[in-house]
This record gives sequence, structure tokens and C-alpha cells, in this order.
Amino acid sequence: MLRIFSTFFGILCFFGTITFVVTVPAVESDRLENYYSRAIPAAEGFVKRLLKNGNAEPWENLGVRSLIDQCYLLASANVDLPEEKRPSLEPVIPLLKLAEEMQDRNPESRTFGNFRWYWRTPEVTDQNAVEFVAAHAIPIWFEARDKLPPEARLILARILRRSVDGCLKHRVRSDYTNIAIYNFVHLIILGQIFDRPDAVQEGERRLQFFLLNIWDHGIFEYNSPTYYAVDVDALQLGLRYIKNSSTKLAIQKLLDLFWTDLALNWYQPSFRHAGAQSRTYNYLYGVAGTTRFFDFAGLAPTDNSTKNPEYLNSFHALYKPDKKILERNQQYPRLIVRRWGGGQGQWATSYILNDIALGSAGAPYRGARQNMVLTVDLADFEGLPQKLPQEPPKFLPRNYFIADGREDPYGTNRYPTSNAGHEKALHAEAFWFGAQRTVDALGIVVYTPETLNDPVLTNVQSHFVFRKPETIFLNNNPIELSAEPVEAGDKAIVFRYGNKAFGIRVLWTRDKDGQSPKAFLVNDGNKHGVYRLTVQHWSQGVPISYDGLTAPPGAAFWVRVGSNLDSVEKFDTWCRNFAEAPIEKLEVQGNHIAIQIAGSDGSISAIGTELATPSFQVITEPAEPNGILTLNGNDLGRPILEQIPMIADLVKRKTELKPIPLESTQTYWEAENGFCFFNFLIEPNNEASGKRVVRVNGDAFWLLDIKRAGDYYLWARVSAIDPEHDSFMIDWAKQVHDGLYLSKGSGGAWHIGSGTDWRWVPLKLENQKPIVPLKLEPGTWRITLRPREPDALVDRFFLTTDPNDKP
Repeated sequence: MLRIFSTFFGILCFFGTITFVVTVPAVESDRLENYYSRAIPAAEGFVKRLLKNGNAEPWENLGVRSLIDQCYLLASANVDLPEEKRPSLEPVIPLLKLAEEMQDRNPESRTFGNFRWYWRTPEVTDQNAVEFVAAHAIPIWFEARDKLPPEARLILARILRRSVDGCLKHRVRSDYTNIAIYNFVHLIILGQIFDRPDAVQEGERRLQFFLLNIWDHGIFEYNSPTYYAVDVDALQLGLRYIKNSSTKLAIQKLLDLFWTDLALNWYQPSFRHAGAQSRTYNYLYGVAGTTRFFDFAGLAPTDNSTKNPEYLNSFHALYKPDKKILERNQQYPRLIVRRWGGGQGQWATSYILNDIALGSAGAPYRGARQNMVLTVDLADFEGLPQKLPQEPPKFLPRNYFIADGREDPYGTNRYPTSNAGHEKALHAEAFWFGAQRTVDALGIVVYTPETLNDPVLTNVQSHFVFRKPETIFLNNNPIELSAEPVEAGDKAIVFRYGNKAFGIRVLWTRDKDGQSPKAFLVNDGNKHGVYRLTVQHWSQGVPISYDGLTAPPGAAFWVRVGSNLDSVEKFDTWCRNFAEAPIEKLEVQGNHIAIQIAGSDGSISAIGTELATPSFQVITEPAEPNGILTLNGNDLGRPILEQIPMIADLVKRKTELKPIPLESTQTYWEAENGFCFFNFLIEPNNEASGKRVVRVNGDAFWLLDIKRAGDYYLWARVSAIDPEHDSFMIDWAKQVHDGLYLSKGSGGAWHIGSGTDWRWVPLKLENQKPIVPLKLEPGTWRITLRPREPDALVDRFFLTTDPNDKP
């Protein structure tokens, strides 16, 4: 019999039984058999290639993930299929033997339990490997270990037992969303399997940190077509195998959040995510693993060609999105604004109409090497959702901005990256900021010293890549784009696609010499069916470096989309309005840029100062959202997470916290009078002034009521036992909405020194000599300490306006 899941299932929690309604019909047996009819021969072909003469002959680029994936597929087939169709499990033995050989088996090693990612690497270079192995080894253990040959069962047990330590040693930041989820799910499950309460406890602690960070400032790896697939699969794994009912409830609410996000940003008329994306490996088409989810949810065509073992994750998933979540996908127009961090500009906006969608980000995700910060998506398929194609259609390219440092505007030239040598097409690490109000978006790119001192750069170019349109209009005149580039300058450029269109105006450019290079429309004859608008910031053949530059190169773009332009009059009026819309402000001087444009629904502005320095500041209008995932101004994200008891308690405690008034030039306050995300961080200490201290093994913050603007100098009374425990992270942020504090880019590592005595230390960042002033304006500010090294203690704070004052 095939495993077919019912449409209802229950989970026991503290409040009794919760029933999750599964709105997607149970997977039919013939669909699963159809998948295995393709996937099993592919797995057997993999084994045949590996065991050419009966002995394993691994190739240099053989990945440990591939070995486990094939085991997962073969083992699952033996559970799912009738006996006469089950493949042999004997090949699992050599596959697991090779995987174990790639595992660090030295208990004294700092990477014990982890894996070499590729056969060619002599040691562990990427600690994410253990998470990708565990993701598919765990279901083998639960579902199929009794079917494995005895030798394979023993090897699998050894691999997973060591993986407990591999996951414990793998410390992951919460903003590394996909790996952070993998890590806490695997720790809890593996701890259950091998009776490791330390692993379970640590996994639950990391889950709590993750929840708190997501609740505070959203999903970091936002709208990623690649990594949302990992996120949801990992949470599904936790829902299947974690025992603790309250932990299951937290995971179910995270699935609600991710699926709400997925439904809002899935653009069914083009079968892909609309809008800006934090990380994508497919610049041209923006499609990846999440398409599978919408296939199973009935919002995308069924893929009858895939052999990917990850497809099994959806077959075996327990959680199915509620009907109300999926219905949001059919709401047009919809304005989605989300936070994805606590810093300046760390939010993204999408305005999705039935025939066209515009998306933008206010800042680059982690250096902007893999993200899409300004995008236009076009409706390609009609008659939806009622009429789905029988097979996945041929995708047409997206329209997107890219900061290009390798003369690779289409993201097709891959090269080895990271410690593991994964081959990726990465673009330049440029600074970006901007704003959007429905159909208009403003984006500004700046090539800072960090960008230009990157040794892998071969050129510096700004491109807006666009799908070949029916007609291109330059200053309201149709043009043909052949092999010769066409100068666009600062004229309005419009691309028409049937009854929809979008336009671009290049507002400002600067090259390495401080000149204003022209933007050109380029048809380079590529095979992808796209053209591009390109600004050249560097001279061919000139070495790239920031040395000697008086100001950073950059460019500014205004994009507007037009919807349902189903008559000549409507189209002409739209084009004329865009061409004539005023630029209300354009000020550029060195590292200062201030631009304001007259959008269709109101002014849009972006002001950046000190843009080539770590002290940059950005102010935009519209400003940041009032929640972590908003639809038409209403936050959907936090209310979902606040159904988790731990988060509900945190919200209650935060509302009771009062700001510390600073009315004089000197103020002291006790560390324990702040807010700790975890109560256990406050502990008794007889040597402390208030007999209590804060152990900075989790986030803690203090609210300050600032009456006068000025420079303030911060001291802390601290203790650290040795140099491995003597630092934490600090940042300070001003309140901009109730419960939302926006960082101005300030902060960093505060090294406090070690010793047996309590001592007062001034704020110095990154071990630099000068005391760092906090430039505070009137209002409520939040000073936050976050873990960097464990067990640093804080007793008391002192804040003064005099740089020569000491506590």
C-alpha cells in the first residue's frame, strides 16, 4: 500500500487537541508511482556510475548530499511502493560507507560529526553540510531503518549519532534563516533519537532565539525561491518527528507564517515569486524549489518530469496551508511590505496587480551578492486559477536590476565561492537603498570602497535587464533595438507588453572619474530573449580600486508599472504622465544623495549620507512598515507568532517596560532593570551593585528617554573570565513606531577585556581606541546587547554627555 495522508490530523499540546485542516487533497497513489518511475532509474544510474566495477569510484565533485539523497529516495520507495515495485536496498550500503568516510570522525576535532561537502576536499570546510545530510538521513531512520540491510542500519546509526555533535558545534546566526531552522530542528530530533537531552535543550533554546528574532524583525532570507523550500521542508520534518507538543505548536505557527508569506508573494500569472528576493540562484527566471509547494497546493502545474528527491518532502508533508492562507494569493491588487532585519532600509515592498507586479528592497541583503533588489514581473498565463496548464510551461524571463562586477548581467557564469567551493554566479557587493509606493519605485546603487576593493571584479556596471518587449518607446517615440546600442540618457523609456507596460527613468549616474556616463539600451544578441539598460561606471582595462576616488560611482533609477492599458488613449496618457512627472529633488554631492520623485500616489524620497562609510544614514519615504509582514497596511506576521505562548508572554513583558529618563548630564541604571528575552539571563550575584547581573547569553535591551540631542558616552560595569568570553555585540536604535526600533547602522562588537575583578569599561567598537559617542536625538532609544562570546556579565551602566567623565 502507498502512504496516503488523510485530510485531517491532530496534534496534542498544552491546550488540548489542535486540529489542522488540510485543504489540499491527499496525494493520489498514481502520482507518487509516476514520480518513482522516473526517480528510481535515475538513482540506480547514479549508483551504477559510482560502482563501475563493483567498487566505489567516487569522482572529485561527488557531494555527500547526493549520497544521502539517493539513500533517501531508495529507502522511501521501499516504504511507499508495493513489494513488486520496490528497488533493491543493497546499494545503500556503499553509499552510506562513502558518506561515513566523508564525516569527521575525530572526537577531538572542532568539526567532529560534520562532513566534507565534496569528495575533493581534504577536511570539513562548510559546516552546513551536516544539516543537509541530517535532513534526509532522519526520515530514513524513522521510516525505513528496519528495511535497510543490517550493515546499512549500523552505518546510518553511527552517522546520525556523530551528527548530534556536528549540529551542536555548528552555531548559526538567526539571520541565516534556512540553516538556523535546519539546525534547531535537527538538534531536537537527533537528541530524542539518541537520548541526548543536552542536544534537545540546546535545540529548543536556538528555536526560541529564532522565534524572538523573527517576531522582532521578520524573516531575514526573505522571499527566496531557493531557501523558502529548505525552510518549509525543515519545519515539516520537525512537525513529523519532534515529540514535545509546545515545540510542535511553535513549528506549526512558523509554517503558518511562511505559508502566508509564500501565498502573498507567489505570482500565479507567471508561476513564480514576485518582487524583490534576498537570495536567488536564477536571476533570469526567479524559479526554484518553492514551485513544488504550489504544485501540491493546486496553484501551479504538476511537474511530471522531476526526479529530485526533495519532491518526496511534499508527498510526505503533514502540514497543508489553510484555505484562508491560499485565498490571499488571489487578491488583486495587494500591497505587501515586510521587514527582514533591524537595520536601515531592511524591508521590501511588492505591489501585485493582476497583470504586472513591481517589487523593491530598501537595502541589500548581506552585501547584495545574490539578491534581486528591483524587479518587474509580468503576467504570462491566462485563465487562472481555474485553468492550469497540464505541464509546467516554458518560463519567460523576469525584469530586474543587477549591480554587475563580472560582466555577467544574466547570472550564467558560475565560479567557485565560499570555503566549500560551491559554484555560484554572484554579482557585485554594492550598496543599495530606495523606496516604493504602489506603482512607483525609486532605487539608488552606490559602489563603495567595500565593493570596488573586491579582487574578483572585472568591470563595474549597473544593468536593468528586461524581457524583449513588443515595443520600446524612448521619450514617447517607438524605436528599434538592433546590435548598435541606443543612448537613453535621462529620457523616459517605456517597454510595452500587450495591455501592460513599465517605464524607467535614469535620474543620476556617476563613474569613477566623477563624470555622468550615459545609459544605453543594449541588444547583445543573447539567447535568453532579454535586452538591457546599462550604465558603465568604469573604463575598460583600468584596474578596479577605490583608491584615489573622490566619491563613489553610482546610479539612480525610477521605475513605474502600468496595468490594464487596453486602449491607445490609456497607454498614451500613461506614457505622457510618466515622462512629465516631476523630479522634485535631486541633490548629489560626494557621499550625500537626496532624491524625491512625484509618484502616482504621492511623493517618494530617499536620502543617504556618508554612503561610502560605516556611519551611513538612510531616510526614506514611505518609511519602514509597521509590522513584519503586512498586507495593505495590516500586519499578518506578528499576530501569527503571538499565538505561541512564549511569544505572547514576551509581548506582555515588553509592554510593561518603561524607558529610563535621562534628564541630567549623567545617568546610572542597573542592568537587571532592562528587558531580557529570557528571564534566566538575570541571575543573582553578591558582588553586583544591585545583587543581580545580566549574563549576555541572549538578547537584552534597555529603553532610554532622551530629552536633548547630542553625543552621549556609555560605560558598563562588566566581568569576563577569559579572552574567550569577553565580548558581546551592541547596537542602538531610535523608536519609529510602537514596538519598532530602527537601527541607523551603528553598533558592532564591544570587547570588554577579561580578569577576575569587576571593572568599568567605556564603549569602544571592534577594539578601536577612541570612545564611541552615541549620537542620540530626542525620543525613545533602545540599546541592545547580543551574544558574541558566551558568559560575559553586565552589572550596571553609566551614560554621560561629557567624554571626560568616568563612573
